[in-house]
Amino acid sequence: MISQFLMRCAVPVALVIASACTPVLAQPTPAGADPKINVRFYDTQAVEWLPRFEGESREIYARRHDMVAASGVKPGMTVADVGAGTGFMAMLFAKEVGPAGRVIASDISKAFASAIAQRAKSEGVQNLTTVIGTQSETGLPPGSADIVFTSDVYHHFEQVAATLASIKRALKPGGRFIVVDFERIPGVTPQNTLDHVRAGKETVIEEVTAAGFRLREAVKSLGLKTNYYLIFERL
Repeated sequence: MISQFLMRCAVPVALVIASACTPVLAQPTPAGADPKINVRFYDTQAVEWLPRFEGESREIYARRHDMVAASGVKPGMTVADVGAGTGFMAMLFAKEVGPAGRVIASDISKAFASAIAQRAKSEGVQNLTTVIGTQSETGLPPGSADIVFTSDVYHHFEQVAATLASIKRALKPGGRFIVVDFERIPGVTPQNTLDHVRAGKETVIEEVTAAGFRLREAVKSLGLKTNYYLIFERL
């Protein structure tokens, strides 16, 4: 009886041992953007980008107020605008969070960060500060943000895994990470955008969820045509 029992158990036990010894394959590191995409931002003047970044023909600028409203921002929150550029979104968020809230504008460009700080000062905005990030670190304090917002920035991440880890560290538990970026649909999206943007929406969702977030909502109500709006939640 005992020998028959052992024989019946031999295969399951072997399987357990084998599975315990099988190495867990690590998630592949996402391929980042070509560094050439960001070179032009290091040695520039912010004023040169105002017509391009803040023109009504640019979809995300034209829908900027709707995008702020869709973020779920409330008075008293801390919002980080990563890749803040000329700062138009950061300024809108600063108004929404009010005197009890805070906005941190992060950018890899010293020229952009300096221009945003000057803009806030000239407009009397006292709840906005700037930090200079790198291609692996946002420069945001750990556990500081309720919302990390990016618009047409994700496709500029050269070190995707490191940047997402930095964003996750900066968010409070349950905090929101918002990605607004270009649709990339072969046969539909213009070729210059296909050449410029490395990853489509589905790939972005895979990368962000693998980094410790869950997709909370793909916002459809904004009527965006060339961009998508994704809200993730920090796990």
